[in-house]
Amino acid sequence: MRSNFKIALKRVALKLKKAQEKAPMMLANEGQKFFVSNFQKEAWQGNVQKKWKPRKGNPNNKKPILIGRTRKLINSVRRSVKEANTKRIVWGTSVPYAEIHNNGYNGMVSRKAHKRQLIKTVSVSGSYNGLGSKRRKQKVQILGTRHNVSGGMYKMRMPQRKFMGASPVLQKLLVKKLESIYKDVIR
Repeated sequence: MRSNFKIALKRVALKLKKAQEKAPMMLANEGQKFFVSNFQKEAWQGNVQKKWKPRKGNPNNKKPILIGRTRKLINSVRRSVKEANTKRIVWGTSVPYAEIHNNGYNGMVSRKAHKRQLIKTVSVSGSYNGLGSKRRKQKVQILGTRHNVSGGMYKMRMPQRKFMGASPVLQKLLVKKLESIYKDVIR
């Protein structure tokens, strides 16, 4: 009887060790899902859910906030786990403007000098010697020369639209996830 107890204890210890190795990455992924859900809800889920300020301009604009044409910011948040081990879990993003959106900004900004190419689109109509000789309009792009544009200082105000950070809601989610991981081990 005593040997059966030792064997069972060793099995549980082995399962606990495996759970301890898997837990940090599972918790990191849970946090990542939480941050992405902030984009979908367009709100920060802290003590109280705080809706993001709407976009400037047309109030009827139904485009999602902080999700642009390239989806660069939300995609970087989907890959935000930088480190996950038993000592700590680190999430981060490499998008340079993420911090400004997350924390808000009110102050002076300087732009770097850069090159810009002038592209002008012109509509041209006329006939061509093709089948049927129909009159047709077509757009033609005329490329201009590249020229330097110098950077300057300008004032910028960006409202805070927090999507990443410590949150009591996230902490509760992580505790529940950790409990479920270890409950599975005990079963």
